[in-house]
Parts: sequence; C-alpha cells; structure tokens
Amino acid sequence: MRTFLSVLISYIVLCVVGIIICSGLFMVYIGCMNFVVGQPLDLFSFNALKAGLDLSVPLVVVFIPMFLILSLIKHSRRNRIIGIITTFVLSAASWGVGIPAYLKYLKSDTGIIQLDKKKLSAGYFRFSENNIYYFTNVTASKKADGIIIDVTKTQTEDKEFSIISNQQITIPGSEDFSDILVKRSIEIPDMLRYLLADLYYIGVGAKNSLSRSWLSWGFFCLFGLALFFVFTLSRGSKWRMINAFGVLLGTGVVLKLNAVCYGITAYKQFFPFLPSLNQKLKSAGWIFSQMESPLSVVVNLSLILIFIIIGIIALLVGGSKKTAEDGGKE
Repeated sequence: MRTFLSVLISYIVLCVVGIIICSGLFMVYIGCMNFVVGQPLDLFSFNALKAGLDLSVPLVVVFIPMFLILSLIKHSRRNRIIGIITTFVLSAASWGVGIPAYLKYLKSDTGIIQLDKKKLSAGYFRFSENNIYYFTNVTASKKADGIIIDVTKTQTEDKEFSIISNQQITIPGSEDFSDILVKRSIEIPDMLRYLLADLYYIGVGAKNSLSRSWLSWGFFCLFGLALFFVFTLSRGSKWRMINAFGVLLGTGVVLKLNAVCYGITAYKQFFPFLPSLNQKLKSAGWIFSQMESPLSVVVNLSLILIFIIIGIIALLVGGSKKTAEDGGKE
C-alpha cells in the first residue's frame, strides 16, 4: 500500500512539476523570440503560457512512465512489482481517458498565438546570409534608413554596400524571431529540433487516430504500451546505471520508430520503401484499414514482444545466478 501511494504521489507530482516547467520554458522562449536587442524584454505572455500548457500535458504524460520506471530501479523486487502495476494502471487511465479528453479540448479550443514581429532597433550590425545590415533609424511602421554591406567578396576593397532610405526591410533567416541577433543566441540545437519534430509527427498521428474512431485510437495506444514495457530493461544488469541507460535507450527507440512511422513523408528520403509498405498493410484487410498507421502498430507489437523476451531472459538469468549463489553457500 505504501508503494502504491508513493508511486501515485510521484505520478501526480511529476505531472504538476513537469507541466509547470515545460509551460514556463515555452513561455520564456516565446518571449525571447519576440525580443529585440536594445529594447525592453517582456517574458510574460498569457497566450504563450496557455499554449505551453496545451503542449506540455500530452508531452509529460508520454515521458512520465520512463521517470517512474527509473525511480523504481532502486526498489526491492516486491516494491518494484507493485510500482510497475501502479504505473501501468495510471498510464492506462491517462492514455484511455485523459489524453483523448484533452485532445478533444484542444480541438475545440481556437486560441492561436499571434507573433507580430517587433520593429528592429537602430545602431546594431546584423549579419544574415551574405549581407550585413546596419540601421541608423527605424520608424514605427518598420521602415528603416541605413546601409546593407555585401560580404560575398573576400577582399576589403571589393566590398559593396547600398544605402537604404525609408525602406521596408525584412532580414532573411530570422524566421519567427523578431531579431536575428537573438535567434543566433538562443536558436534550438539540431538534436532538440529533431526531437521536437518527431514529437510533432507523433502528435499529428494521435489527433488523426482519435478523429477516425475509438478503434483507431486503441491501436495508437500500442505506442503507450510499448513505452510502458520498457520497464523490462530495468532488470538487465546488476548495475543500476546500465539499467537506467537501457530504459532511456528503449524509450528513445520507441519514440524514434513511431516518429518514423507517423512522419513517413518527412522520412521517405531516408526510407523510400515505407510509404508503399504502409499502404500495402492498409489494404491487407478491414482491421488494417482502421489503423492510422498500420506500420506503427506492427512496429509497436514487435517492440513489445522484444521487450517481453528481454524481460524473461533477464528473469531467468537472474534466477539462475541466485540459485547458483545459494548452491555455493550450501
């Protein structure tokens, strides 16, 4: 009972803390995207906070089982079993009821973040592509006076520049950032960008699955079941660090493979056979036609089977070692 309450409290605390942290980070990042060097920094935005909350809830629910499994590695066998059962019950409730309800709420919510780029400040050099921009004055209508220096040529005497006066200027490469100087400082690293892209593909798959039917959503939940069965990797070694690494690696593999399955269009340049394979599976029968991504269902079932086999092997090997140690003591 104590273990059950401990896992339940941990689940609630992780949910609350994770959502608060993720929402806050998202709001701060949105504030930095709208920041212009030389102007006051305003980080608080209710709309950005709400958008961060909307994104954080499903994200936290996806990753919580991994953190709970990591915390159970140091527990005794009996407490670990109770903890795993509690984690499964909580995860099943979240995937079966919580996430679908929340996705329906997001679908009905029409709130969209509108990021209006602020006017740039004068007196700063801004480099983009092959040009350096320097503005001596920027009006409220975002028209600027200044110079643009072409740096494509290497020799100083060959530098070319043009004078601009009261022209509407958009610096290429700034994208959603108001100031390219800020973008260069806080731009998301490529690895994190790929992770966010993968989560986006999975999120689109979740919304499409839920909009099709409850049966389709049930097939999508195999993704959550595969994430749960990562717990079998927490018993692979007597070294806790290796077990923790196995759980992290297993979670990463499940996420990546599902991202590939749901983001076939983005990954077809690396795996050109995936679209045709997924289409063949969809036409294999009625049950496959009810799946948003039959390929992901096959992948998740395969992963679950692999995790179960690994868990059985770890259990047998651990039991044989214990028997051998008992025999040696006798």
